[in-house]
Amino acid sequence: MRLILSLRMKLATALFLLLAGASAQAADPADHVYDVAPSIVSFHSNGRGFSLVFGYDVREKLPPGSCTFVHFTRDGDILLYMGDSIESSPENWPVGQVIKGHTVWNHFPPVLADGNYPILVGIFTPVDGKRLLLKGIDDGQHRYVAGILSVADHGRKLSLIGAPPIGADAPQK
Repeated sequence: MRLILSLRMKLATALFLLLAGASAQAADPADHVYDVAPSIVSFHSNGRGFSLVFGYDVREKLPPGSCTFVHFTRDGDILLYMGDSIESSPENWPVGQVIKGHTVWNHFPPVLADGNYPILVGIFTPVDGKRLLLKGIDDGQHRYVAGILSVADHGRKLSLIGAPPIGADAPQK
């Protein structure tokens, strides 16, 4: 059952990327690092359901056509993905402000075990599939740790842990 769920998630992710016109290709590490830092600005839970509001501290203009993404992961696998978490296009975000998205409600599937699930966010350009380099803690695929969803008590207790402060820089490798 777990293998089937994992294969379904991988197939769904590949289909999503194909339909969105994006590939899993990450940006060249020599690319420009945008002075934009993602974060979670609000979290609430209610049983297996939870809501999040994502934010981006924008200190630099972003390229036209860019889009946000959110991945909930475990052991590097994408378990749940979301498209735009902020209604306005990143190219229209005003510099010098923290842009907050709309409230995003999710329901944690009962088949997923208790544990910690990193919430990774970022910005990509659908034309070429490249993910933009941003400020924050990079998982190595130009996805940035916005927080960690902790699931306990057979999924009845959800909490947000380990969220780095807005604008946190990645540790030196």
